[in-house]
Amino acid sequence: DDTAPSASADLCIRMSQAIEVAGASSSKDGASKKKKKSSTSEKVRQMLIKGKAKGDKKGVKECDRFYLEGVLVNEDGLTGNITAKVPPAPYFFNRMSSIESSILRALGIASNEGSKVEVYARGSTDGNGDDYRYRRLEDLTTRLCDAEKTSLIQQFSCVVVKQTNGEA
Repeated sequence: DDTAPSASADLCIRMSQAIEVAGASSSKDGASKKKKKSSTSEKVRQMLIKGKAKGDKKGVKECDRFYLEGVLVNEDGLTGNITAKVPPAPYFFNRMSSIESSILRALGIASNEGSKVEVYARGSTDGNGDDYRYRRLEDLTTRLCDAEKTSLIQQFSCVVVKQTNGEA
């Protein structure tokens, strides 16, 4: 009965480790420093995301932008190893676009590639933002604004696209 939660927790841990490794290797300062959690550092992080975000700057008005950090990880279907293919990077999308048409396209994934694709959003599970876990997004046709209203995705959060290759 508790197999599913432990498998889910294991997946979250493996994805987090792959993202940390990719983030550390793409970081200019080594990312070995521990970061303190504060509202000020969160505001600075959001400002940095806004400043570095990739997207259609001419086609999406500032008020219609939805900011996310996107990561593409690859899971080997045979070994279960997870590695980051695309390190964490900030993006912005039109808030009226679907998860599929925005995030998957930004990370260079075609929906008909033949590999299994799952999307996970990092969000709070305890209501106060202390315990962050990745939650699988089932309906990729959901618009970003609707996903935010139903607390599936929070603006400035991390979204992980897990692509599974090979046969299990």
